[in-house]
Amino acid sequence: TGAKMLSSTFPPPTKGPVADVQRERLKAKERVAKHRRKVEAERKAKELDEEKRRRQYAHVDLESLREDAARRAKDAAAKNAMAAAKIAAALKAKKEAAAAKRAADARAKERRRAEIY
Repeated sequence: TGAKMLSSTFPPPTKGPVADVQRERLKAKERVAKHRRKVEAERKAKELDEEKRRRQYAHVDLESLREDAARRAKDAAAKNAMAAAKIAAALKAKKEAAAAKRAADARAKERRRAEIY
């Protein structure tokens, strides 16, 4: 009966396996509650921080900042492309100059050889 079941758990036993199980269950519940409180506190702190940041930067126009950043990134990309093109052109010119010098050296060598014979 219900009364018999109630009397078997009440008052709670102070020793024995049932007491151990109840004590462990109570500890587990306390750990879960503590964790839940901690998580809730962290969430609240995060929300407060977010709200504070929002209030702090409420006057800043985020859209214009984004557009400005995008424009600067585009300008930087164009500048990098121009620098890369300039370097490529310089390397090409250097290579062509080296080839022209080799050709001129070969012609001069050939001319000297022709003069000797």
